[in-house]
Amino acid sequence: MKSSGAILAERQEYLLLVCVLGALLPLACQKAKPRSEEPVTSVFIDKTAVKLGDEIRIQPTRPLANWTGEATINTYRARLAIDSRNNAIRVTRDNGFSTISPSEVCVALKDAKGKDLRVVNECVRIDVSTTLFHLEPENQTVSSTGGEGRVRVDAPTEAEWEFGPAPDWIAVEKEKRDAGFDPDLRYKVAVNTSYKSRSTAIPVGDAKFVITQAGSPYVAIPYSADFTQPPIPVWEMPANNLRDGDSHDQPPRWVLDDQVGQHATVQSSHEGPSGSPGLMLERPQPPDEPWKTLVWLPGLITEAGSRYRISVWLKAQAPAQVGLELGQRTDPHDGCGLFQLLDVPSDWKQFTVDFKAAGKGCGSDNNRLAFHAGRVSGKLWISGLTVSRQ
Repeated sequence: MKSSGAILAERQEYLLLVCVLGALLPLACQKAKPRSEEPVTSVFIDKTAVKLGDEIRIQPTRPLANWTGEATINTYRARLAIDSRNNAIRVTRDNGFSTISPSEVCVALKDAKGKDLRVVNECVRIDVSTTLFHLEPENQTVSSTGGEGRVRVDAPTEAEWEFGPAPDWIAVEKEKRDAGFDPDLRYKVAVNTSYKSRSTAIPVGDAKFVITQAGSPYVAIPYSADFTQPPIPVWEMPANNLRDGDSHDQPPRWVLDDQVGQHATVQSSHEGPSGSPGLMLERPQPPDEPWKTLVWLPGLITEAGSRYRISVWLKAQAPAQVGLELGQRTDPHDGCGLFQLLDVPSDWKQFTVDFKAAGKGCGSDNNRLAFHAGRVSGKLWISGLTVSRQ
């Protein structure tokens, strides 16, 4: 049996041999370079003792531009998106908070490039206390089309109560009730024409009634097309949002509706008049029926009987007829007051079309403004689209 000294000597001789053969194994004799430490941050939550209905704000403690992140409440009871522009979270049971025990808020962050950031205090405990006043419901979500409802108020014995201020998009009143009964709170929410959602907390005694209203998925007029993003395929269109009147805080997107075998593509382009943004559609197939390739925008807010004007710049690689339509988005695809064929030349031309909105089933939840491009062979450019009311 070899002694430990002999074993150590053999190991030293082996390492010496490895270093002699450094030309073959150069890394064996180099010291491992320490890995550079990734930048770390901590998060600051402005309140750790709150009541239901309050807001908490989450902020990195070191300067970060355009950060994004996620706040996880009580081990995945809720996962809420946050970012550098919207870092507030409402303390409600629907958002995962509890009054039974401290609520744990865990935060994950990414930088402007989408890289994960190390957060040293990623989880923070929040104490949520109950209120003397109890509301049923405590919070309500309303679609962009508005709505109304009632809140039952359970006040402490013989306590008089008032409600606090509400924003101008909500009308609130306290009902008159018979002696011995607590009055209810009634509210009416106006239509939200913005695609951005909105939320508020109305004080009722020491409690708060939270109303959140979805943004509108519809296109308000006057409208000016952006065209900085290409259309989405028709199967990606959030049709449920149009039916329910809810959006995800994003403006409506144009849609490419291409029949089987047409192989059309659409991309954003800065080839519009004077370098303005637009869309460039390309069809490799020969001319066909106009409806074989459509590019459309869903959900225009129009009123039956009202007059509108559409202005748009068009040009085609080879002169072609393009249809312009306001019609139903779903079967039977009846017209909603507009269908006109436009003779598009190979040089830019501005078209102006006036029409009167009409037809059943043509509300913003089921209409679309469409370009029928099935007779185009090659490229078609669309730019400078506006819709106005006359």
